[in-house]
Amino acid sequence: MFNFVGPLVHPGKIRRQLLGISDVNRLQDYASLLASLGCERGYVVHGSHGADELTLGGSNVSIAVGTSPELDLSAGACGLSSASDDALVGGDAACNLQMLHDLFDGALGPIRDVVLLNSATTLLLADVVEDLKSGVAKAAEALDSGAARETLSALVQCSQKVAGVVQ
Repeated sequence: MFNFVGPLVHPGKIRRQLLGISDVNRLQDYASLLASLGCERGYVVHGSHGADELTLGGSNVSIAVGTSPELDLSAGACGLSSASDDALVGGDAACNLQMLHDLFDGALGPIRDVVLLNSATTLLLADVVEDLKSGVAKAAEALDSGAARETLSALVQCSQKVAGVVQ
């Protein structure tokens, strides 16, 4: 339930957002809600086979919110290879952590590509890049330079400090 309600009640009054919805029949409802909450630019997306994010295979369905242009948010539109949903399946916490480390260590393949696709769309919404292909390049640079790993590490440390886990 939180996945459906959480993005709509965020106290930060987010003005630009990439929001993934697992129920394709609710896309327009969420797009309307984001617009009524003051979202300036956004995409409400649904990936293949019920994914609540952009995927590499099948079709991604999206609705633009605010001043966002209608775009083809497919893997091919930004120069990435398509892949089956099976190529994106994780596992238990240890498996998923290893996949994250592999991503940060430069592993190529569908996991990296789906991260690049979703990141590129977010960078476009934030006006960091002018198009999806530039967003893919910028996201790849963040992974390859170690900046993405460093940012995640800083976020983990901050959240642990706030939670009182570390001093």
